[in-house]
Amino acid sequence: ATNNIKDQMDDLVLNSDAKTMGSVVAEIKKYEEKQFEHLEIAKKQFLGDKTVFETAVSSASAFKVIYSQAISLVNLGKKEEATQLMSKKGLEQLAILNKALDAALDFASNKAVAFMNNANAMHERITNISIILLTISIIFGATAAIVIALGIVNPLKVLRGNMQELSS
Repeated sequence: ATNNIKDQMDDLVLNSDAKTMGSVVAEIKKYEEKQFEHLEIAKKQFLGDKTVFETAVSSASAFKVIYSQAISLVNLGKKEEATQLMSKKGLEQLAILNKALDAALDFASNKAVAFMNNANAMHERITNISIILLTISIIFGATAAIVIALGIVNPLKVLRGNMQELSS
């Protein structure tokens, strides 16, 4: 939303006339609402140091003051002053805002990488445990099958031997 505001301000300063100014200002207001709404949502959901978002919100507020001043200058026909204001102070505030958001993004990215590494390690551990348990089950089953088979075959051998003795 911040970049959209900046783009709208560029359009306002460079290409505005009385007809388009109202619609451009309305677009800026719309993006401004979205910007602060998105920052608030991100702050609530963020797992790290929330002061990053306080810096971002204060920078966005300072940027709002700057582009509001630039809009006033354009209304007064002072496009050159508005351009200078946006080029200097506006870009400085955008850099501060982007730096704060980059810090939050880096933290979130690092958390995601750590989560994936942990998930992969857990997957590998569970797979290894499953293989071990399956191997033990197969060995146990084969042993049980042999014991049962011998339990049936040995009495049959004895019975056969007894039958041969009786027939002789």
